[in-house]
Amino acid sequence: MQRGRKSAAALATFPVDGKPTLLRPPASLSEAQRAVFVATVTAVRPEHFQPCDLPLLVRYCEIVAMCDHVGKKLAADIVKNRPSPHWLMTEERLQKMLIVLCRHLRLSPLARTPHKNGRPEAVDPFGNAHAVSAYELMRLDDEPE
Repeated sequence: MQRGRKSAAALATFPVDGKPTLLRPPASLSEAQRAVFVATVTAVRPEHFQPCDLPLLVRYCEIVAMCDHVGKKLAADIVKNRPSPHWLMTEERLQKMLIVLCRHLRLSPLARTPHKNGRPEAVDPFGNAHAVSAYELMRLDDEPE
């Protein structure tokens, strides 16, 4: 696939179905971070994230992947009956950063509570708040931009 700048026509094109396009994972993400990115972007309504949210979302994915890595290191240390203070402190700091990013990206349970207007969110027949098509998932799995 050819990389490079998108033409003005490509940037001005809107999806045929009228739905907003999902953010695509940047090429700088590792495989683990990319998996977190795709899972996060597809777990919320398509209009939830805007292009200006990308830097914050990338940091969120990096921290989630680091938390997983540190959790594995900590679990291995606990099996040996000697948890490292370094890994404990690192995990605590990462979790604090993660909480802040979740709030800013509105990914926390509190952000999912209904607003005062009381209007229920549209739900598809399978109980999901929104549906991501298989084609949209395949597009996210394509080569990163």
